[in-house]
Amino acid sequence: MGVPENHMKQKEIGNARVQKQMDVLRPGSMAQTNTMWLATMWLATMWLVILFFSTDCLAGSGVAVIVHKDSEVRSMTVDDLRRYYSDIYVLWGGGEKVKIFDLPMDDPTRQVFSTKVLGKAPQDVTMEWASKRITNTAKNPPTILKSQLLMLSKVAHDTNALGYISEESVDEQKVKVVLVIK
Repeated sequence: MGVPENHMKQKEIGNARVQKQMDVLRPGSMAQTNTMWLATMWLATMWLVILFFSTDCLAGSGVAVIVHKDSEVRSMTVDDLRRYYSDIYVLWGGGEKVKIFDLPMDDPTRQVFSTKVLGKAPQDVTMEWASKRITNTAKNPPTILKSQLLMLSKVAHDTNALGYISEESVDEQKVKVVLVIK
């Protein structure tokens, strides 16, 4: 008497399941590649979440918006600041062209500034400016400075400058703070 046909099919299905589980362990298999990709994406996502929620700590107690110490500007609203950094406002109240300065995309202070003032990631802001430059519609693009120290120096030496640095980097002998973003 032979093995019933039903029993043979169940054995084949069981063997296929075992083989599929073994494929996950086989280097270079599609299952292993997908598993590694998912693990990598999960780790990258966790890193971004940690970075996003820690930018306030990295940037100190706040972001100080600064102008030249002799500037007529006494204070500024977040809405006004957004308009300057979005190319809507290009002149000061007296008619002089504003020189806008920005920090590199990976600077923690820039990340806080872009998120809280412009409501966008620094990468998105950079892409928008690149698009405006390509289409020749940028009226007053910001100049990217390599460091907060350089930002402090540039703003201190230009009466039409507008920039931002971490609050603890401010030197009130050189610049005037017109807004603090917490």
